[in-house]
Amino acid sequence: MKTTKLLFLGALGLMALFTNAQVTQATNTITAGSYVGTSNAFDVVFKRQAVAAGLLSATTTSFGVNSLSMPSSVSLGVSAGQYSSGSGFNTSIGQNAGKGSSIGFNSGTYNTFVGNGSGSSNTTGSYNILLGSRAVSAIRLGVIT
Repeated sequence: MKTTKLLFLGALGLMALFTNAQVTQATNTITAGSYVGTSNAFDVVFKRQAVAAGLLSATTTSFGVNSLSMPSSVSLGVSAGQYSSGSGFNTSIGQNAGKGSSIGFNSGTYNTFVGNGSGSSNTTGSYNILLGSRAVSAIRLGVIT
């Protein structure tokens, strides 16, 4: 195995070791020039037990197991924006926020969902702002149900 270096960001609670995209054991040291990321235009993908847990790309940021975002979107929290598809421009913050449903994928755009489960059943609704835990869990074709 190649020699790897650890980056520990204490304030963020992040630890990662990278050598050709391999993660190895932590040594809790920071060396000059260490960072989490790439030195090229490749996206940074985080996984937990082989399940998507984060993405940093030129247009998308997501963190949380099964937290996935459409292009030009932000998803933070477990399963936030999980079934997103389409052109994006959504912000989903909180567990299951903007999750959509496995049957009707969330293709809505320009939405802001903040709070546990807010907009969790959105399928096609666009231009919505939902704040608060479980705030309006179902939006279809722009109609709040």
